[in-house]
Amino acid sequence: MKNTVKILSILLAALLLCSVVPLSASAKADSGSFSMLNYNVAGLPDFGAMFNGTEKMDVATKEKVIGETLNATGIDFIAVQEDFNFNRYLVKAMPNYTYRTVHHGGVPFGSGLNIYSTHKLYNVEREEWRTRYGLFDEGDELTPKGILHATIEIADGVYADFYDIHADAYDTEESRKARIDNFNQLAEMIARRSGDRPVIITGDFNISVHHSGWDPSGAHLKELFIDKLGMKDAWIETKNGGSYTDFSRWTQSGVGYWGNWDSVEKFLYKDGNGIHLDATDFEYVCYKDSDGNALSDHNAAKVVFKYTLGENFRAESASSFQVEKRQPIKRFFEKTQTFFKTLFLCLKNIALLKVQKPLMGQ
Repeated sequence: MKNTVKILSILLAALLLCSVVPLSASAKADSGSFSMLNYNVAGLPDFGAMFNGTEKMDVATKEKVIGETLNATGIDFIAVQEDFNFNRYLVKAMPNYTYRTVHHGGVPFGSGLNIYSTHKLYNVEREEWRTRYGLFDEGDELTPKGILHATIEIADGVYADFYDIHADAYDTEESRKARIDNFNQLAEMIARRSGDRPVIITGDFNISVHHSGWDPSGAHLKELFIDKLGMKDAWIETKNGGSYTDFSRWTQSGVGYWGNWDSVEKFLYKDGNGIHLDATDFEYVCYKDSDGNALSDHNAAKVVFKYTLGENFRAESASSFQVEKRQPIKRFFEKTQTFFKTLFLCLKNIALLKVQKPLMGQ
C-alpha cells in the first residue's frame, strides 16, 4: 500500500511539473522585444557629376559599405528610402537579411522604399503619392515616391503592420500642401489595410512635430496621427518625456534638430489586437566610412519596441497572408507607364520654362 501511495505521489508530481512547464513558457511568450532601424541610404545617381561637372561620387561603393554596416547591426527590421540604382550592392552586402521586399528599380521607376528583415514579411503593397510637387527644382515628381506596407511577424502568431514612407520634400507652399495630402493618403491606407492590427510607421517624413508651430504640414502630422489616430512618436516618448508641445530643452541647446532630435526620421506606433507596444529605446546614428565621412546626408534612427499581449489578443495565422512574388510582366508595364508619365512631366515643365522666359524679359 505504501508503495502504491509512493508511486501515485510521484506520478502526481510529474503531472504537476508537466503542467507548469507549458505555463511558464507561455508566460514568457506573452511579452518580448524587437528592434527597428530607419535609414535614408542616399542611393541616387550622382546627378551633380552628370550635369554640373563636379567630382563623381562612388555611390556603388558607398552603398556596399552601408550594406555591410547595416548587416552587422543585428537589427530585426530595417526600412530604407532612396534605395534606387545601386540596390544590388546594398543587397549583396546584407546576407543576414533573408527576407526583403522586391526592389522596383532605380530612378525614375522605383520609389526607393524597401524593407530588409530577419523575420517574415507578408501582404506587401506599394502606393504612389497622389500629390507631389517639384520636378527639376525639387525632384519629388522624378520618382514614384509614396508608401510601402508590409505585415511583419514579430513573434509566432504575433503580427503588426509596418509602413515605410518618403514624404514630399522642401518648404515651399506647394510642397507643404503635397506633404499634408501625403499624410492623409497614409491614414486612409492604414484604415483600409490594417484593421485592428498594431501599426508602426517609419520613413523620411521631411517634417517634424516641433515644426507644428509654423509649418502647416508639421501641425497636420501631429493633429492627424497623434491627436486623432492616437499614435505615439518613439523619440518624443523616450527622449522628450512624452511632451508633444514643449521642445525648449532641445531648441535652447544650440544643436540643430536634423539627425539629432525630433528629426525627419520617425517611428510612430499604436496598439492593436490586444498587442501593447512601448518604445523603450531610441537613438539617432551617423554611419561613417573608414575616412570618417558620413555615408548619407541623413542619420539613421534606431528603436527598440517591447510588446505585451493582453487578454483580448488573438493569434493570427500566416496561412491567410500573401507572400510577395516577383511579377516581371506587370513590372514591365508599370515601368513603361512611369517612363512616359515622367517624360510627359519633363516636356511639360520645359515648355512652361520656355514660355516664362520671354515673359520675364518683358
